[in-house]
Amino acid sequence: MGHWQYLPVSYAGFVVGGGSSWNSGSYNESMVKFYLNTSVFNDQNGKMADFVYDLGRYNQFEEILAPNMTLINLGFQFGLMDRVLYHTILSSFPSTIEKLAPEGLAYIIHEKFTLRHPFDYSGLLNYLSELQDALKQANMKNPDADLVFDEFNNAIQLIQIGAALKNYIESEADMSREQKIQYLKTVQQDFSVLLANHETLWLSRNKPGGLERSMKTLYKVHDEIGEELITLDGNLLTRGWERLKDRTIAAAAAVAL
Repeated sequence: MGHWQYLPVSYAGFVVGGGSSWNSGSYNESMVKFYLNTSVFNDQNGKMADFVYDLGRYNQFEEILAPNMTLINLGFQFGLMDRVLYHTILSSFPSTIEKLAPEGLAYIIHEKFTLRHPFDYSGLLNYLSELQDALKQANMKNPDADLVFDEFNNAIQLIQIGAALKNYIESEADMSREQKIQYLKTVQQDFSVLLANHETLWLSRNKPGGLERSMKTLYKVHDEIGEELITLDGNLLTRGWERLKDRTIAAAAAVAL
């Protein structure tokens, strides 16, 4: 479904995998963090290891702990959609995934899907703000320190934009037309900056091959925001027709799923 993670996001996994291949019973979180700080990020302030672990745990603010993804990542795949349709798709996940998963894994997936709670948007924003502060407190001395900082900073911003889109799906029914327009204009502006930065960061370490395919989904969602703003700027009849189409699609999906 596309690959948006920068190389340093994988460093912790490399360390755990390397240690486990040497000794399968050797995993120790404190030792991994020590190695990350001293030998990978060369962080004089010892902040980066906790930061990368915590960044990987932002999904605790989502409704469920989805396997091999987060709901914000999935939200980029869905794009802007009606709230009813979104929750219909979300509710269909357990039965769909359980049919495909081995028996032991299916039980774990079912348990995680049944332990649902509301999306904590404000809690997530505060958490990401704390992560940005922690990243600024690091003092990396590795040769690519500035690039690593920019990569992680852009990764946080991608999560923030995904969370804002998810919050819009959940809340737009309670917003006035003016509030929707202002909200989406802010997201669109932030998204445009992120996309430009993402391309620059990608090319800092990778060949161009795969970049266009990787960003296709992100550009699609960016375009959908622009289309939504055009609809909101339209007359009452146009907005009513678009709303009717959304509701029709949502109702059809609810019946099908």
